Amino acid sequence: MGETVTIFRSLLRSSPGENPGENQRRASREFPGRIANSQMHWWSAGDPIHQVGRRLLIGVAVWSGYDLRLLDFIETSLRESIIEDIHVDVFNMDAIGPQYLFEPYIPGLGEIHHEPVVGLWINGILESRGAGYQGRKIVSEIFGFDMDSLVAFTSLTTAN
Repeated sequence: MGETVTIFRSLLRSSPGENPGENQRRASREFPGRIANSQMHWWSAGDPIHQVGRRLLIGVAVWSGYDLRLLDFIETSLRESIIEDIHVDVFNMDAIGPQYLFEPYIPGLGEIHHEPVVGLWINGILESRGAGYQGRKIVSEIFGFDMDSLVAFTSLTTAN
């Protein structure tokens, strides 16, 4: 894989005079636009589920550099056509509310202790789901990412 894009991770860069709360609110506002300008798709409960082939649904916490790094890895893979037969939908976990409200998004996910939340559908049938480490593992298996690379800390000041 070539150089990883940083369109999502860069959401957490602070603007001059911006406090952490303002930074997170700005990142949440800008997040749907970043998805719209990516190879992924914004998704909300009630939207149709992609019924043909593989469909990956990922719920991330916009305040998490690790989750945004995961999206950057996915975006790079999709742009480089490393994985072509998958439709990737994304939502902001913080916009949903309490964890029991995730059931319409990823049925049977159970209690959530860590983000991201991930579901994989094949031809409209939910095949696997997970949160936190298990969710990242599902993504790493689909895209062939090294788990250590997914969770490696990279300073935002060195992001492109």
